[in-house]
Amino acid sequence: LDLCDHKQDAQASVDGLVLLRHLYERRGQCFLGPGEAVRLAQLLRWGLGDGEGPELPRADAKGLAPDVAIPGAAGKARQLQSEAVPHALHLLAVVGPMPCFRAALFRVEDDELDAEQLPGDAVQHINGTISCLFAAMQSSGTTDAVAWRAMSAVAEVKSVRRLMRVHPQVRGLFKCLLSSLGAGERALTEQLVSFLKQILTGATDQFLSTEPIMFDNMGRADGLKRLLSALLQSWRDNADILHRGNIVAFLADAMFFSSFTDAWQVHAQARDLISILFDALLWKGVEGTAGLALGNFVSANGHIDLILDHDRAAHSISNVGWFLKRTTPGWDTKMQIYYLWRVLRSRKGCRLLSRHPHADLVIAGLLTGVRHATNEDNEVLSLLECFLTDEDTRPVVLRGSNPGRLLEGICELLCVGEPELSEPTCLLLQAMLDATGPGALLTWTGAAKLVGALSRKPHGKDAQWHGKDIIDAVVPMLQWEPSMTSALSLEFKRAWLSDQIHSSGPGDSVEISVSRGDLLRGVLESLRDPKGLQHGVKVKFMGDETGAGDGHRRECFRLVISALCDMEFGLFKSMDGGRSLHPSSTASDAEPECIPYFELVGKLVALALMHQETLPAARFTLALRKMLLSAGPLSVEDMASVDPEFYKHKVQYLLESKYAEGEGAMALTDLDLTFEDVPQPDVFPDARHELHPGGSQAHVTEENKHHYVELLCDTRMRGAVCSQVEGILTGMRAIIPEEAWSQIQRVISPDEFDLLVCGLREVDLKDWKANSTCDVEQETWDLFWSVVSGFTMQQHKDLLEFTTGSAAAPVGGFANLPGYGTIGDVQRFTLARNLNSALPVASTCFNTLYLPKCRTQAEMSAGLLEAIAHRNVGGFYEGAVAQ
Repeated sequence: LDLCDHKQDAQASVDGLVLLRHLYERRGQCFLGPGEAVRLAQLLRWGLGDGEGPELPRADAKGLAPDVAIPGAAGKARQLQSEAVPHALHLLAVVGPMPCFRAALFRVEDDELDAEQLPGDAVQHINGTISCLFAAMQSSGTTDAVAWRAMSAVAEVKSVRRLMRVHPQVRGLFKCLLSSLGAGERALTEQLVSFLKQILTGATDQFLSTEPIMFDNMGRADGLKRLLSALLQSWRDNADILHRGNIVAFLADAMFFSSFTDAWQVHAQARDLISILFDALLWKGVEGTAGLALGNFVSANGHIDLILDHDRAAHSISNVGWFLKRTTPGWDTKMQIYYLWRVLRSRKGCRLLSRHPHADLVIAGLLTGVRHATNEDNEVLSLLECFLTDEDTRPVVLRGSNPGRLLEGICELLCVGEPELSEPTCLLLQAMLDATGPGALLTWTGAAKLVGALSRKPHGKDAQWHGKDIIDAVVPMLQWEPSMTSALSLEFKRAWLSDQIHSSGPGDSVEISVSRGDLLRGVLESLRDPKGLQHGVKVKFMGDETGAGDGHRRECFRLVISALCDMEFGLFKSMDGGRSLHPSSTASDAEPECIPYFELVGKLVALALMHQETLPAARFTLALRKMLLSAGPLSVEDMASVDPEFYKHKVQYLLESKYAEGEGAMALTDLDLTFEDVPQPDVFPDARHELHPGGSQAHVTEENKHHYVELLCDTRMRGAVCSQVEGILTGMRAIIPEEAWSQIQRVISPDEFDLLVCGLREVDLKDWKANSTCDVEQETWDLFWSVVSGFTMQQHKDLLEFTTGSAAAPVGGFANLPGYGTIGDVQRFTLARNLNSALPVASTCFNTLYLPKCRTQAEMSAGLLEAIAHRNVGGFYEGAVAQ
């Protein structure tokens, strides 16, 4: 390399190039340091004739020896250049595969970078190097197999081959290539095919811009026909697997271009071409590439008849079936499935498969491939869907154990949760259910898991819930099977409940006008007549506020249900520190006309479920929820949810015989208990209620104490509040259709009812931030979340209530915040700029918080706390409606 740096001695540089060529040919692909790679690349560019490196003598050179004639100098220059080129190409064949050398030669560090990703000067440098290579090849390398190997090596760089395909000089190179390919010399032909394969690799990525140029550069139809004839002859003459694999790989990419396949379809040996690819479906190492080639041949311009009318078409189906049977699913199997997908989806193709003796083998292979489908390669799903909708192939797919295997694959795909796979997978399942009826799904051993996967709502931008329609159709049947209903996701149940309540018939939502000063009575009167409420409710606050948006309804319902559930109002009581509410047996004492208010509670719960909104204040006891849903008889243990202290000191005291323990042990008869309930023995000892007729005369004994406790608990949980519970049910049934309510009672569990009505108990700040939208400066965004992270849980709920109208996130978290407009629409929590106020302003319809410019955490915190402190008095709400 030092010798080659002497720019005044071109002959020595050529000799050095020769020496380096032989040295590297013997060293092979060894380690090449960055510095050595740069110097070697410079020398090679000079050897290829681009002018870098040692200067060749020129006819007008100055300072030459007096005895050197100008013509002789020019001749010597041409001779030296001619000597340098083949040695440079041979050296390139050895070092070209080395990534560090290619990086130095083309000045591109990453072989997989697209040309479009490179700066202009880098593209100019690569094009200059390509020009040198093309000129060198045409001058001395077109019949040199090693030189073509060098071209294949550099074409491994993605940006280089992309620029080669559209280079102005590539036409001349292809012309030389076609001439050399016709020579028939084996080693040369192998390298020519390798270069063809390499330069077309990935050409499909830019086929719109590449196809017309490639078509012209390769000699249009006549040149392509010559090329195909030479390739077919080479296939017959050379059985080398690598060589044949390169031919198939070239065809796979070339057949993506319709101009290529159009030319080859009318070729005299077109049927021979198809036969070769049919055979290659079983050739080790090229099976997948052959499937890709055949699939692309059909896709380019629909040349399907040339394949289906081929006398060996049936044999190709057998080849694919055999390959799918013996091969672990991977890229090769997906490409063979791609071929079947291109060919067999037609009516003609379905008939061919239905009559094929190995149809079961093919279907078995496809069923195995279902669970291995990906976002990029999911043709197997639409192919099986096609077979299920065709009357000839449907029986083949549904034969024997195939339905179970298909459901297994579908279930596995849906459990992965890829949104892009959801649609084709659900379409396949729907085609199967259309062919078999829902019984195939409901009687399958893994039905509960599949039902659960279908019912999960996919998250992500523009994600569609394709499984919901399938589950909607089978709920009337699976509602009778608890294992099925418990597998349904809460997100599905939330949407399904809304669909059951909301009327799909003609009619508009009911708009009610209420005053903040008399809110409770105004809502009671406005909702007294349930007619039309199934179409939805809009609320308008009278006075200075404008609009009747969804945010106003959420705020109104929240305020009303909070007032109704306030223990001072007297409808409900809480014996567990306010965590849950149970109807008060003395409600009529606090409010003589209490039943209409209980009915209003039921109506608000039903409307909240229909609008997919939450009422956090309506946190009922487990016993009340079981009564509302008719979820089996109440148990003694349910008393713990109504009155934990009574359960501990009365129920457990008796059932566990605590009275017989310790120093003051006594017998049960010493307690002098009768079958009576005395709710407040210290205050009203005479207020007694017999648990059954004659109960005041029946004493509690060890033999009947369990019966006594059961009657006592039932009286306190249910008997004493029957009319109150019936009032809530009356309000709910006034809005929920009777048949829908019967299904709801079987599908929704008491615990799920609590979550659906009240939302999540805790505010997940991480989920809140992750599902929020930023329409403010990054500084404001960061400042807001920094301040909110220091708030208490109650302050989180207050802020959420201020912005959205509800203090709890719905089932599914903040990704499912209800928005404005159609029921079920989602509107993410949004931070936006407030340019007109010094305090935060909320648009509850759109879950948007408008923030003023704040410079410090203290300023931001003060503004937020001031806003949420006034969240119930109006004035801070924007009252926005859809524009």
